[in-house]
Amino acid sequence: GGKSACGLVWKQARNSDFHELILPPEEEGGKGIKLARCNGFRNIQNIVRQVKSVKGCAYALIELMACPQGCVNGGGQIRVDEASGEAPKDRLEKVRKVY
Repeated sequence: GGKSACGLVWKQARNSDFHELILPPEEEGGKGIKLARCNGFRNIQNIVRQVKSVKGCAYALIELMACPQGCVNGGGQIRVDEASGEAPKDRLEKVRKVY
């Protein structure tokens, strides 16, 4: 789970790698918007099945990461500057401590 910067709460859904957030409706009696954050191939496969199904998917926005528990030091992360002499393992340990 965990709180977002604006105080909204992510709730664990099916397992520890699947969380959802429901944004409150803008008007009384309206429907909230469901968001999902999924990690790991099992969860990705389940979401893809939902999207392809006749019923469709309940989520308006989905963040997917293939790595279980998210991708620490993945493709979108800052790479170690080779000139710094810092070993990639040392950088990874620093990233893990921060996140």
